[in-house]
Amino acid sequence: MAQQTFNLEDSRHDLAVVLSTGYEGEVNDAQCIFCHPPRSHTLRIGLWNEAQAENLFDYPYDRQTEEAPPGKPDGSSLVCLGCHDGTIALGDVLSRTQSISNGSGIKHSDLSDGHPISFLYDANLLDKNDELEDPKKLTQQARLDTANKVQCTSCHDPHDDTNGNFLVMDNSATTLCVTCHKKAGWDTSSHNISSAVWNRRGLDPWPFSDLRGPVAEHGCSNCHTPHTAGNGKYLLNYNIEEDNCMACHNGNVAASDINADFNKISHHPVEQTAGIHETDEAIFLNAADRHVECIDCHEPHSANAVEANRAPVTLNNVRGVDVNGGEKTEISMEFELCFRCHGDSPGKDAMPTPRLHDQNNVRLQFDNGNPSFHPVVGPGNNSNVPSLIAPLSENSTIACSDCHSSDADSSLGGKGPDGPHGSIYRSLLIRAYQTQDRTPESPSAYALCYLCHDRNSILGDESFEQHRLHISDNSTPCSVCHDPHGISSVQGNTINNAHLINFDTSVVFPNNGGDLEFEDRGSVSGSCSLTCHNFEHDGLSY
Repeated sequence: MAQQTFNLEDSRHDLAVVLSTGYEGEVNDAQCIFCHPPRSHTLRIGLWNEAQAENLFDYPYDRQTEEAPPGKPDGSSLVCLGCHDGTIALGDVLSRTQSISNGSGIKHSDLSDGHPISFLYDANLLDKNDELEDPKKLTQQARLDTANKVQCTSCHDPHDDTNGNFLVMDNSATTLCVTCHKKAGWDTSSHNISSAVWNRRGLDPWPFSDLRGPVAEHGCSNCHTPHTAGNGKYLLNYNIEEDNCMACHNGNVAASDINADFNKISHHPVEQTAGIHETDEAIFLNAADRHVECIDCHEPHSANAVEANRAPVTLNNVRGVDVNGGEKTEISMEFELCFRCHGDSPGKDAMPTPRLHDQNNVRLQFDNGNPSFHPVVGPGNNSNVPSLIAPLSENSTIACSDCHSSDADSSLGGKGPDGPHGSIYRSLLIRAYQTQDRTPESPSAYALCYLCHDRNSILGDESFEQHRLHISDNSTPCSVCHDPHGISSVQGNTINNAHLINFDTSVVFPNNGGDLEFEDRGSVSGSCSLTCHNFEHDGLSY
C-alpha cells in the first residue's frame, strides 16, 4: 500500500527534531530516515529501516490459542517496535554506519501486554472465531498487510495524526475496535450505549483514556486497552478481572454500588479467585475448580437493563443448565444460570438446615415432578394457598432472585444493586429468614416468607389450624417443618412431603415408635407422627 507523507512537523513522528542531534542531512531526509532507507539498502517490504534481529521478542502475546497463535513480530511492525519496544532506542538504521541519535537501551522483548500482531487474518481464522469481521471487508481505513496479516499499521498510520495516536480512523466509541471485533449483543449493550458518567469520586475508571465523556463514548476501553494492559490475556485494564468491573460498578459511574454488596457478610465470593474463569471451561466444574467470577454470570459485551419475569438481560449470552440437567449455550430463564453451580455441579456445601431428606442439588429440588416445590421452574401443584398476597396466585411462578438478592434490591424500595451479589442476610437472602429454634414470631423474623404469604392469614390458621400455635405460641420457625426449595421425587412422595414438609432434624426427632413423618389427608388436613419440643406426636391429626 502506497503511503502519503503528511506534515510530520506537527506530530510526534517528527523524529528529525527530537532525536537527530548533530545530523547534517536534509530535514525531509531526516524525518523519513528513521523508518525508511534508500531503496538501494534493502528489499524489505515497506522499506523499513530497522535491524530485524532474530533474538528479539521471544515472548509474544499472552493468549496463545488455536484461533490466533501469533509468533514473532514481522513485516511492518518491526520498524514500529524499533521505537515502541519500551526503550526508545533509535538511530541504528540500515542506511548509516554510525548511530544518528544519542538514544540507547536494551530491547524489550515481552509483548504479552498488548494486542497481537503479525498473525494471519484469513478465512481459517474466521471459521474458528465467528465474532470477527470477514477479512475481505477490511478494505477501508483498518486493513491487513500484503501478506494478509494484522500489523501495527492495521490500526496506526505513522504519517497521519489527524485522529490522534496516529489511528487510521476516528475511534470515538471505539469504532476502530468493532471494525474487526463483532461481539454478539454489543450494539444494545449498556457498555456501548450507557449515558452514565464518572462523578469524579474515587479512582479514575478509565486509566488509559483521555476521554471523560459517558460510558458510551469509551466503548471497549471501559474494560480494555490495546497496549500495556494490566491483563495481557484479555487486554484488560486491570490484572484482576473484578477490578475492571468495580472501576465503574462502585457507584461512581454505574448508579448502584455492587462493590459494597461484595463486602457484605453473605456474598458470592468473587474475591477468592482470579484468572480462573475461561470462556470455554466445562459446564460442570470439578470440585477443586469451583469458582465464581463476575463473568460467570454476566457477559459484559451483551449485558443490558433488567427484564422482569424471565432471565434478566444482564444475563444475556451466558451458559447454564436446563431443568433436565442438560447444557444450554444461552439461558432463557434465570434459574438455568443458578443451576449451573447450584445444581449437578460437584463439591457443593451441605444445605444450612439438616433435613429428613437432605438434598443440595437445587435443580432436583425445584423439579415440577416433585411432591412439592416453590414455583420457580413452573407453577406449583397446590391448588389452594389462601395466604398468597395478590397479584400472586396458585398459577404464579417466581425467580430465584425473588428470594436471593441484595437486601437493598430496588424491587423492595431499595437503591440497588439488584441481584444476588451480596446481602446482610445469610444465604444471600433479600430479607430475614430466621431458622434458629425458639425464635419469637415477628414481621421481621420471617420477613422473607411474609413477602408472599400474608402474615394475618398464616397466624389466622387459614391454611393450617395450628400455624399460630407452632409459630407464635411455641416459637417454632417456618423452616422446622418447611423446606423452602422443595423435596425431590427420588426422596419424597405426595403423601408425606406435600406442602414443602421436610423436617429439620436438629429440632424434630422420631417418636417412641420410631416414626418421623407427616401424612397428607386431603385439603387442609393431615397428621404428624414425631417428637418435637419434647412433645410426642403419634398420628396427631388436624
